[in-house]
Amino acid sequence: MNYLGERRWLLALLLFLLIVSSACQRTPAEIFDTPSPQPTVAAEAREARPSPTTSQESTTKPLPLVEFNGVQFAFDEATLGPLAVTAHHPAVPPGQGYVQPEHLEIQLKEGEKSVSPVIYVFPVQQYEALSEIAAHEIADLRTILAERPDEIQSELPFLPMYEAVESYHSDPNYIDFQNGSGISFLTNVDHDHSLATNESLYYTFQGITEDDRFYIATLVPISNVDNGDVDNASGDSEEVGSATDHNAKAAVNTGNWISVDLGGGRSLIDDIMTSLLVQPDESFPSIKLPDFFTSQGLLLAYDKALSGNPSIEYNPALVEDSDGEVALLVGVPDFITVRFHSPAANSADAKLQIQPVRDDQGQFFDAIPEWQRKKTVSLEQDDLGLVHLLDNGSVSDLSRIAYQTGSGFRGVTAFAGNESEGVNNQDYYIFNGISEDGRYLVQLRHPLPDSISRENGLSYIDDMVKSLIVAADASTGSSMPVNAADCENDAEFVEDVSIPDYTVIERDEIFVKLWRVRNNGSCIWTPAYKTNFSQGNPLEWQAMAIAEIVAPGEETEVSVTVQSPAIPGIYQTWWQLSDEHGQNFGDRLGLIFEAPKPATDIPGYGVIEGEINYPAAGNPAIDIYFLNIENGERFSMRTEKGWTRYSNALPVGTYHVFARVVGDSSDSGGGFTEAVLCGLHAGCIDHNLVDVGVEEGRANRDVNLLDWYAPAGSFPLPPP
Repeated sequence: MNYLGERRWLLALLLFLLIVSSACQRTPAEIFDTPSPQPTVAAEAREARPSPTTSQESTTKPLPLVEFNGVQFAFDEATLGPLAVTAHHPAVPPGQGYVQPEHLEIQLKEGEKSVSPVIYVFPVQQYEALSEIAAHEIADLRTILAERPDEIQSELPFLPMYEAVESYHSDPNYIDFQNGSGISFLTNVDHDHSLATNESLYYTFQGITEDDRFYIATLVPISNVDNGDVDNASGDSEEVGSATDHNAKAAVNTGNWISVDLGGGRSLIDDIMTSLLVQPDESFPSIKLPDFFTSQGLLLAYDKALSGNPSIEYNPALVEDSDGEVALLVGVPDFITVRFHSPAANSADAKLQIQPVRDDQGQFFDAIPEWQRKKTVSLEQDDLGLVHLLDNGSVSDLSRIAYQTGSGFRGVTAFAGNESEGVNNQDYYIFNGISEDGRYLVQLRHPLPDSISRENGLSYIDDMVKSLIVAADASTGSSMPVNAADCENDAEFVEDVSIPDYTVIERDEIFVKLWRVRNNGSCIWTPAYKTNFSQGNPLEWQAMAIAEIVAPGEETEVSVTVQSPAIPGIYQTWWQLSDEHGQNFGDRLGLIFEAPKPATDIPGYGVIEGEINYPAAGNPAIDIYFLNIENGERFSMRTEKGWTRYSNALPVGTYHVFARVVGDSSDSGGGFTEAVLCGLHAGCIDHNLVDVGVEEGRANRDVNLLDWYAPAGSFPLPPP
């Protein structure tokens, strides 16, 4: 056997195959140098959708790498020209055209923004939350990339121009980049599905990072690339993108940006996408919170576990001034209120309020009060003197915070809990801001979560504020009902809710009288309706607006704030409801109370009085002790068997009041404790004595000695 001859035959065969293989391969660089470029799209092929191909590793010399804010890709400035504008752009809010979250935009070529080749990097979660259309496109892309079908008959995902329709697509190509995957294709996207014009011709890449955090959209408008020519069906040459070119034609680009071989070659944009690494740095606009609340013109990120479930209300424009008076702002659009129902027991709800203050011409609404105008201007000027506007200056941790469509100040203040509602005392995060267009005041009140540290709580709510988007047209209408011109007002008294007749109200004391009334007319009561003085003793008083909408047949509570006169006596007054024109109507609502004489004539003394209720058949004789907690001075009095009330004059000061049965040598007793205020039911377990103040000439009533259930030793022992 001739092994040498056989080896020579094999070597010759291998050399032949190598030559043939080399001749059949073309690199992207060789495609760029092709003197006779091939057409990229034929109008006749509009319905043809070639099967996607998978990109192959380039055999050309690697392109230089560039990086912007953690987004890295290959880019040859020597061939393509210098990298153009790079920036991140603010969100386009719901309700606007082409809704988008805050994102990165990297222009790859000098020119107008609308026509330059560009790479967009969008945060997936925000894009899905902002737009149902975008969420649908993203979901479709996930499915395509997971299944990688050989044929794609449906439209391909296309962002951010998702409001148009796809006329056709061609040359689809799956691409795996450094930390994700996507698909590139040539497409015509326009509002008219029947046309395929050069003005709407794009070469695009649509991809998602492997961690599903970022959506990458690369758009290269073929019709606006320099040196581009088009060959129509008759062979005539015409500039791509010509204003007269409105018919579907084959298009080709001889510039450096795009080179497509419909026979299976790759484009330069594919090379760039293959090199892509998307790992945005801290400067990238991103939101780390897991949940999103969206409404027309509004977006807010939050954590359901920390803030609770949100709900939205559109309320008539009502404001409460520093005196507690509520006023309806006529001609001002509805306030938007987002309420977060707290997931934690004994914690108040968080509330975000968005209040329109200016119209679309930038002018304050006429009804906006002067103090709110000053607040708005202070926020716009970043005035740190705003501190005094935040709960009268009682704030800590003051800091400026920018959100997606505005900025403002945040701070922390103490919040007094409400025992009747089961709400504890806690610190509250407060934010006051103004939108960048000056149209909305933004106010957030959020309890610091108990489940995380104070520092983490501040950081969490800061992130919540930073995510906020408020569109210019978030609120433009009013839900305030309009009454017919011939409707009739009438009101029927139902019952007294507070201050029964002949209640003793200390002189100079301010109190609130409440009545329940029924709308007995045909007009709808709005917050423009108020309580109004009718007749009786002249008093210092303040009318209170009805803080709700009351339809005919419905009941509500109405009130008036009154100051008891300094002169002792019995006072009687009557009030009525009044409409938006100040006209009184309906039943008169009565108020009768007593402003008492001084409880004692002894200078520097006041009075403590209350009930005695020993838990047995009848009250025994008891010794009552009054311990001045400021100086330790102790006073006492003894009651006789059967007494149910007591009264004692004491020097001005603050006291603890407790008692012991006469002759009882144990350390048990009764007292005026927190359990008494709680109601003395099984859940009232706080037996600490309550501080009782004594003012000169006045009586502190209802200091009731009812808590005889306190553990032994709860109260101080009497002196030996």
